[in-house]
Amino acid sequence: MGTRRNMDVRLGAIWALLGTLFAIMACARANQLTDADEMRLAPDIYNEGPLTVDLFSVSSDALSGYKHRRSSKEAYAALKLAEDPPRPLLIAAPKTAGSYPVILVQHGYTMKNTFYSQMLKHIASHGFIVVAPQMYIFAGADATGEIISAGSVLDWFSVGLQDAISQRVPSVKADLKRAAVVGHSRGGKVVFGIATGVCNTSLKISALVGIDPVDGTGVGHQTKPPILQYSPHSLDLKIPTLIIGAGLGSVGRFLFPACAPKGVNHEAFFSDSASPAFHFVAPDYGHMDYLDDVCPGAQGWIAACLCKNGQAREPMRRFSAGIVVAFLQAALLQDSSQLATAILEPSLAPVKLETPGVFGTLADVTSYSRDSVTM
Repeated sequence: MGTRRNMDVRLGAIWALLGTLFAIMACARANQLTDADEMRLAPDIYNEGPLTVDLFSVSSDALSGYKHRRSSKEAYAALKLAEDPPRPLLIAAPKTAGSYPVILVQHGYTMKNTFYSQMLKHIASHGFIVVAPQMYIFAGADATGEIISAGSVLDWFSVGLQDAISQRVPSVKADLKRAAVVGHSRGGKVVFGIATGVCNTSLKISALVGIDPVDGTGVGHQTKPPILQYSPHSLDLKIPTLIIGAGLGSVGRFLFPACAPKGVNHEAFFSDSASPAFHFVAPDYGHMDYLDDVCPGAQGWIAACLCKNGQAREPMRRFSAGIVVAFLQAALLQDSSQLATAILEPSLAPVKLETPGVFGTLADVTSYSRDSVTM
């Protein structure tokens, strides 16, 4: 009797030990799943991607007085092209063999294309060829000529871009069937001008991004050509649209007016944008917080001093480049997973965000990308 009781006690202890072990294993498994979920939910879009990027410039005679400022961060190509581009270009392309969508990036008013090199490399490292033209040395208020010139750069893509890329990274191909336009500040106005038909271009655009776009100095003071219609969803571009805004852009600094005034800034552009359209706003950052950490020269001083900006550019630049990547993956590659996460979990971004604005659905975005491929 005693022997049997002892055996029962031992068996009970063994079962208890096994139960404890199973509980520990289950807990560990639960923790693993939680870590995996967190990895899935924490988008890597906000960091540079897995691809190494070649950053190089292509010269043009169009701006005879313009000279690039050489730096240790850039490689300058001595390319012999069959046809030179209509404007000097800064190109960021993956070094890994493959075919990649092509993105045109328009700089802001009085800015240099080289001021966007960190953002260009970030976007390119996720599998895109990014081309940033230098539009002018100085410019007036009327952006019509700039829009037409940007259209000529897009037209040059079909005759010269692959030649330029092949001389630097021969195994990389430009997929012109998947093309998008991105513009910052006045450059945002420029890409909207392209999409609304201010100029004619032979290249089909499949997506548009406005990074803190500006259409003038205030309501009733739009610069030519006026883009905003001040009618909800009136800008029916037939392509997906992403608008990024900086909350401090509408705030003046010292005696200087706001760099992105209310009524002509990101809020008005999103209001006018037709479906599908998305709107992300970082309230604690400013109009120039998308640029490189260091921007030399007079234009760099303007970027640092004339606009109300946040405490550091790096978080806003990482967020903006990342959300552009997520949007382009959805619009050009039919993969909306990262964009969906960014919308549903804005707290994962490296900056504080307002609730994202959405007009339309993610299905609308991917349907546009399917249509662009089949045409």
